[in-house]
Amino acid sequence: MITELENQDGQVSVHVLRRALAGLAASVGGDLRKPQEISRRFGVDKTLAWRISRAVREENAWQALTHLPSRAGISIFAGAMSQAGAPAEKLEALRSAQEAFERFVQEHAGDRETLDMIVSVPTRKSSHKKLETFRKGGFQCNASLLGVRAKAHLVTRLVVPSKSPGMLDLGIISALIGLCRLRPSTPWPIASIKNWGGLPGDVLDAGRGVLPMDLGSESAHGTPTPIMRQFCSPRDITLRTTQDACGAFRYVLDGGSVGNAGSVDTMCGWVSIANAPMHPETPGERGEHGVSVNTPAEELIVDMLIHRSLPIARDIRAEVYSAFPGSIAHPSPGSENSILPVPTEVLDLGLNNADAPTPLLGNYEEVLNLSATRMGTRLADLHLFRYRLPYPPVPSMVVVSHPLVG
Repeated sequence: MITELENQDGQVSVHVLRRALAGLAASVGGDLRKPQEISRRFGVDKTLAWRISRAVREENAWQALTHLPSRAGISIFAGAMSQAGAPAEKLEALRSAQEAFERFVQEHAGDRETLDMIVSVPTRKSSHKKLETFRKGGFQCNASLLGVRAKAHLVTRLVVPSKSPGMLDLGIISALIGLCRLRPSTPWPIASIKNWGGLPGDVLDAGRGVLPMDLGSESAHGTPTPIMRQFCSPRDITLRTTQDACGAFRYVLDGGSVGNAGSVDTMCGWVSIANAPMHPETPGERGEHGVSVNTPAEELIVDMLIHRSLPIARDIRAEVYSAFPGSIAHPSPGSENSILPVPTEVLDLGLNNADAPTPLLGNYEEVLNLSATRMGTRLADLHLFRYRLPYPPVPSMVVVSHPLVG
């Protein structure tokens, strides 16, 4: 983190460099407020002229920094101004300002890329694209290392009143769309479930337990399975089931064909009966839904569908926590220090809305209708909230929360 004094030094160096750029252009009759004219009159690349113009016009030094060209770009601009007859003292002022700025970068960050990361703040609109670029680089790196990538990771949660008084039933759908292996031997876990149980039926019975969302799903060794084959591609997708020492069942997609020709769409779904209390146990307590993000994906979509009879369908929030080793896991004390700098806007899409979050999922309304019926309700009675995050960090946990019934 840059200290207050260092922050002042950095801002000064950026402002001096901006003034030197503007003064150099003005010395030959150029106006950096008009990048198209700079490009046309002096033969400067239009993108370079636009970036310098934005850097000069931004009042905030750190916002200006996001547009400031590299040393090579500034040298090209200086060369064009020199050919146009810029005086030596203006060229020297730019050279001196650039050296002072680069000393600041070297001392406090080491390089421009690291400085960009330090000053990119998620609450600043100008930083959103820069932070997304960083996350895209992380996605590409993770995909190459782990040997797998997905077009989209979709998680849908349905929250309805339970037959057990004062409790909520929770439906969970988890899908990996366009899951592509980059190495043929790469297995990949797509779901993990603990505490299969409860009573099967056309609608949910009172009591506790976890049931498959799709009653037509086959059993593995007499145990229910979450796979929803009618929404998978190919439908005969093969999963390997393992059980760990804690009793959790893990469903793993084995290795297979590499590249787009071998890509698959997987969808799993289950219902957790009487999953959580409807009412807060402590003042201000919220209902929280955690989504583990472990698959490199181009986009994460989390849909929350809350029954209209519940007054909790408001003030829906999202936060993203680091799940790297050494991070303080949510909801442990101090976990706020593990919150990652990503956009957290949740969209309120209203009642009776089955709008597919991606064109790759054309049968989303059918998925939601099946799930709503399984939980003893109608899609028309569910209020949809949606959270999107391009290139979600891996590993992380997304926590979407809502009020409880006071």
